[in-house]
Amino acid sequence: MEHTKEESQKPSLASGLAIIEKAQELRWTLQLAVAVLFADLVLVWCTGAGIIQWSPSATDLLSNVGALVTGVLAFGVLMSIVAPIVGETVRQLVCGLVLNIPWPDWMRSTQDYRRPVGKVFPSELLDHALRKGDKFLLDLYKAHQEEDASRASADVSTGQIAFKVLVLAVADYCPDFLGIHGTTVLQTLVGRLGKPGEALLLFGLLLGLTVLKWAWLPVEGPGWIHYPPLYDEIESERKRRNSF
Repeated sequence: MEHTKEESQKPSLASGLAIIEKAQELRWTLQLAVAVLFADLVLVWCTGAGIIQWSPSATDLLSNVGALVTGVLAFGVLMSIVAPIVGETVRQLVCGLVLNIPWPDWMRSTQDYRRPVGKVFPSELLDHALRKGDKFLLDLYKAHQEEDASRASADVSTGQIAFKVLVLAVADYCPDFLGIHGTTVLQTLVGRLGKPGEALLLFGLLLGLTVLKWAWLPVEGPGWIHYPPLYDEIESERKRRNSF
């Protein structure tokens, strides 16, 4: 039986659930927060009213279409060019600062380099593969390195988005520093909730900083590769040397 055009255009339960599932993904949620906070700042700048007070029929909005279009263009430029450059600069500065500070021993992260059963270092697998001329092992090594590079790139990207959220959140809560006068969404949230709103805002700040730390300053291990045959060889050689 054929469905009518009207029925095919109706939103399905599956599509609604897909949106809910998407909202549970960290990067998607952060990107949504970036768009909402930036839109809120633009609306306050153009109309004096934030995204909570805004309605599509507002005459102030219609009289500032040009400013809104400019805001959309500015969003694209800032998020795709300016923010990544600034974010990467901040990341490099933070990483350099953290690595060069003489932290006390109790604040230093420790890594466990004890060899798990069946695991080998990537360099050990590469040397073994080159000695044996084994294409399968070379492919295994390359796949592992590509996975590590992909994960590191994803972490940096997530940190970039979290950095954008934090900067926009500070700007949205203190718009006067940007010469924007009006009531923003974060100011409305704190104004309506009072002390709980301030606590929620502080929790969001700490959560954002935690995401930045997790994404930009991860505690990386040696990156073991599971290959029992080589593990057995290495362990046999180790036991043989210890027996003398």
